Order: sequence, then structure tokens, then C-alpha cells
Amino acid sequence: MNMLNLKRIINILKKLCVVLLVSVAFFLAITILPVPGNIKFFSVMSGSMEPAIKTGGVVVVSPRSEYKVGDIISFSTVEDKMVSVTHRITRIEQDNYETVYIVKGDGNEFEDSDPVKPNEIIGQVIFTLPWVGFLLGWAKKPIVFTAIVFIPASLVIYNEFQKIFCQLHAVKNREDHKV
Repeated sequence: MNMLNLKRIINILKKLCVVLLVSVAFFLAITILPVPGNIKFFSVMSGSMEPAIKTGGVVVVSPRSEYKVGDIISFSTVEDKMVSVTHRITRIEQDNYETVYIVKGDGNEFEDSDPVKPNEIIGQVIFTLPWVGFLLGWAKKPIVFTAIVFIPASLVIYNEFQKIFCQLHAVKNREDHKV
């Protein structure tokens, strides 16, 4: 393999790394930062909704004014408001003059034991991104997150130092030729 081919391969690998890092950074940002329309992104880390939503997928959720049987919704759990669950509405009932939603994971045998109240619903799933949740889970690990920030920053700094060094070298060469 000659040097020209090796340089091309290295450039392609650099570009792939940049695309991967930018993609991971983008998906991390959209899970953390507010998105217009109150859209939320959640990783699905269990198989309760398979085959409709695969483990490791990301669901994109948008609030609705009303929900119907068959809708897949994400909601916060009674035990932990920081945890979200994504299941399908199987029935809508009235409980003490309040509408409640009975939900079930497609992969589960039975409906959930606790009905979902309207104020617990985060929104309806509008689409899914398969496998992205695995990438996000990996990227949220402290060492990986640090690398995602550190590597591109280091490349930018290195590139800037290289430009400065080249310009200083060019200025020095011009001064040497003047003498």
C-alpha cells in the first residue's frame, strides 16, 4: 500500500470518527436540552414493548390533548417521577370521575397493575429510533462522555497550534530571506 492510499484511508477514518462523535453529541444534546413543541426523547431499556419498539431504541414523544386505545404513550411512574415507562393504552376507564388509562407492554402477558392518570402522561410516541438508546447509554458513561468532549477539543486545539506553527515558520523564513 502506498502512502497516498494510506493518507486517504486515514482521512476517511477521521471523517467517520467526526461523524460518529457529532451524531453522539447531537443525540446527547436532544435528550438533555429542551426541544420546541415539548418533544422528549427516552431510551427504551426493556423488552416490554417488543416487537413494536425494540430494546435499545429511542422513542420520540409529544404531548397530546387526548389519547385513545391503541396509542403508545410514555408516562412517569408512581414510584419514581424520574423514570419513564412506554406502553400501549388498552382501555380507558373512569375512576372517581377521573379518566384513567389502562396500559400494557406489547411484550407483556398482563396489563400494568396501576392505571395511568392524565397528569402522569408525558406524551404519545410519534416515532422510534432503533438502537440509538444503546449508543446514548454508552455515551452517558463518564469516561465516554469525557472522551466525546476531550477528543474533538484536542483535535481542534492541535489543528490551531499546527496553523500557528506553520505561520510562524513562514514568517521566520521570510525574515531569513530578507537578511
